[in-house]
Amino acid sequence: MHALRRPDEPLPADPRLRNGLLLWSPLALAISVWELFALSRQSSWRVPDPSHPTLSTLLDTTLEQGPGRWAGWLLWLAIGWWLLR
Repeated sequence: MHALRRPDEPLPADPRLRNGLLLWSPLALAISVWELFALSRQSSWRVPDPSHPTLSTLLDTTLEQGPGRWAGWLLWLAIGWWLLR
C-alpha cells in the first residue's frame, strides 16, 4: 500500500523526469491519435483495413508466426527492462 500513500516529503524536481515526460507524452499522444484515427476509418472494427492500418495490423505479418512472436515478446521484455532501469 506504499504506492497509494502520499509521501512524507515531496519528490525532488528531477530534470530527467521532466525531460522524460516532455519526450514520452507527445509520442504516446501521437500514437494514440493515429490508432484512434485508423480504427475510426475502418469499415468494420473487427476486420483490418489495409488503407488505414493500426499498429497491430502493421506488426501482424511479423508477429503471427512462432519465431517472430517469440522475438517480439523478447524485444518487448527487453525494452520494458531498459525503461525500468
